[in-house]
Amino acid sequence: YRLLEEQQLLDQYRQAWSQAPYPPIFVTVNAVVVQSGHVLLVKRNASPGKGLFALPGGFINPHERLLDACLRELRERLRLKVPEPVLK
Repeated sequence: YRLLEEQQLLDQYRQAWSQAPYPPIFVTVNAVVVQSGHVLLVKRNASPGKGLFALPGGFINPHERLLDACLRELRERLRLKVPEPVLK
């Protein structure tokens, strides 16, 4: 049932963008944060993957570098208070 729900969500998402004047490209990033041998995971609140654990991440902004997007996502979504040089 969960896979069917996720497929319907993806179909709706594609349909919502079908009238765009150009084919949209959705690029995402995921960050791997390791501390004392532990990997940071988040629990997804929404589909796809609702209720499952995942690496933190999200969509990149236009003209944003991948590393910058990873760092932004960690700050915005997780409110991670680790200095940027340490995260890099």
